[in-house]
Amino acid sequence: MEQYSQDVVDLLMERLRSKTVASYDSGWKTFAKFINSNTINIDESKEGFCATIIRALLRYMAHAHAQNHSYGQVANIIAAVSNVTELAYGTNINESNALLKQAKLSYQRQHPSASKYDESYDSDDVFTLIDSWSDNENLSLEKLRAKVIALLKLDLCARGSDLVAIRRHPQCLKFDSHDNLQIRYFEPKGSRYGGFSKWITIYKYNFSRRLCTVRAVQDYLARTEPLADNQSPIRSCKSIILSLPSTTRVPFSLTSDTINNIMVEVLREAGIDTVKFHGHSTRMASVTKALYAGISLDNVMFQANMKTKDTFIKHYVRAPLPHKLLEIPFSHGIRYSFQ
Repeated sequence: MEQYSQDVVDLLMERLRSKTVASYDSGWKTFAKFINSNTINIDESKEGFCATIIRALLRYMAHAHAQNHSYGQVANIIAAVSNVTELAYGTNINESNALLKQAKLSYQRQHPSASKYDESYDSDDVFTLIDSWSDNENLSLEKLRAKVIALLKLDLCARGSDLVAIRRHPQCLKFDSHDNLQIRYFEPKGSRYGGFSKWITIYKYNFSRRLCTVRAVQDYLARTEPLADNQSPIRSCKSIILSLPSTTRVPFSLTSDTINNIMVEVLREAGIDTVKFHGHSTRMASVTKALYAGISLDNVMFQANMKTKDTFIKHYVRAPLPHKLLEIPFSHGIRYSFQ
């Protein structure tokens, strides 16, 4: 069935993040189990493979609808199966088949994704905490790393995976002539920007050196450059955030889960309920804070690297906690590129 050799398949799979690969693997196994339990025959010839796979997917969607499965579950399985058809015969059925697209749209309307959070916290609580820490040169490397993670996640409205995708390379990270920080993400799946997100600028924050993301990143890069040069070749992509020095293993780039776990510890120290709000919640909190402070939706979407307005509003814009509503504008503030 394979169109490509295993070496080529492995190379193509490298474009995907490890979490995406794991998600696709789980989705394909679920779909294969459905096929086997319903004795569906898949034509493995080049002409019939995609057609029989699409028919099987439509049957699976009808089954999932009857079981009231979420749209997210179904979309993941379709993406996983599409990845297989693309590797097998160069056809991404998720993008090329009109009938499957219509079925997905219908399923999404009948099983809309639920939003994870119904309210926000005040991101200023995190800035207040960081402002109480020592100056960068007096922080431990672990604490400085946590500071960089928190400031970047809030300033960029970023996911943990976004920070993983910021590489120590001029194509992803550089300082302009005024020492402002310019960042863009490497996007493994590719994009209209040639595999990279748009450039986003974070300006120096001169009201408080301790809250300046640019200075924090500069100091962290300087202290970790020797570690970056000795990263594990297995897990190395020269990412900005690295593991701590160890006598038993070489440094490596942190995963998005580890980055979010570090963010949770910062939230907990700031007095935020980490049972309710997890590491990914910083994206929602920073977006909500910015919008309620009067920054335009288009500007916030640019900073957050989001392209679909309806999805953005549905999943990331939340009402602040009632007792925090009047504390806007920022006491420290998110330093957006458009200020």
